[in-house]
Amino acid sequence: MASLGKSTSPIGGVLKATASGSIANGKACILNSDGTVSQAALTEGMAINFCTNADLYTYFLASPYDASTTVDGSYYASAQNGNYRSTTGSQLSANTDSCQDISFKSDGTKFFVADSGADHTEGWIGEYTLSTAWDIRTLSFVDRYDVSSKSVYPYGLFVKPDGTEAYIAGYGTGDDLDQWTLSTAWDISTASFTRTHAVTETDEYRGGIAFKPDGTKMYIAGGIYGNPDTHDKVYVYSLSTAWDISSETYDSVALDFSSYGDAVHAILFNNDGTKLYLWDHNGQNMIIYSMSTAYDLSTASFVSEVSTYTNQILGMAWGAAGSANNTNFIGISDGAYTNGQTAKIKVIGAIDTNQSGLTPNAL
Repeated sequence: MASLGKSTSPIGGVLKATASGSIANGKACILNSDGTVSQAALTEGMAINFCTNADLYTYFLASPYDASTTVDGSYYASAQNGNYRSTTGSQLSANTDSCQDISFKSDGTKFFVADSGADHTEGWIGEYTLSTAWDIRTLSFVDRYDVSSKSVYPYGLFVKPDGTEAYIAGYGTGDDLDQWTLSTAWDISTASFTRTHAVTETDEYRGGIAFKPDGTKMYIAGGIYGNPDTHDKVYVYSLSTAWDISSETYDSVALDFSSYGDAVHAILFNNDGTKLYLWDHNGQNMIIYSMSTAYDLSTASFVSEVSTYTNQILGMAWGAAGSANNTNFIGISDGAYTNGQTAKIKVIGAIDTNQSGLTPNAL
């Protein structure tokens, strides 16, 4: 049984504390660092999603946009405690041959995957919806768009946050950067090819693509599997026209990750651009850097390597989850309260996170 809290047995008693924000009756509550209490809420960046060849996994994080630690202390501990989600046996594996990367809509109701096909002779962008936002277990297949004429190795996928542009970074000879425009946001059936653009700095092997939120910077991961070389770097480009890959100029900035991996297959920034997460497919570790200047890789410094327990990860994307975790969960509200009122919280040690209405992801 997956549970939330430090104990599987009730502690008992009632905590009286000042409510920070509105609290509804019978809801999971957290104890804040200033001694106030708040209703647990769905919070962006409190989860991370991984894609493997035919499955997705969601792990819940201890702090927003910090993928170094899960709510259980490590990815291994979360896996052992069953405190994660997966799509094993779902419509994803039935409609995706080899998932290479993933990109979510900002409200968590839809995602796209890059699919390289069963034998790498075709490439697709697949579209899925989620009936419950951010819950990958509720996915449904919608459609897929053939990109084979441009890439049969679509290893990197990035979708512009408003859902009107999609980008593929191809891996291998003849695979460049490709861009499609969607006339209806987040509807892959409305995609039309816009342009192909070659970047020479990365050689022909590209395993990940990311953009600065305003579309003026582009980041491409280079390097070939199992063959460390001088292209094991994340290359930085400026775009004179936001979101137009043909307007790129190489910044002569490249973050060398060769000391920690040689096959980066995903690039993920935190929400303010001060942390960079890379997935080393060969070493099966997450490589973490921090930047003293947001989105400026020339200011990057290595932080750590983290084992994510889940092997063969090919793509990463942020998710949202409840703000309650094993450290701050305090109990269940005994009544409804407005901001500043004295709230009564039934103090319990843990709750079954599968209980409707009490789970931090279903408030």
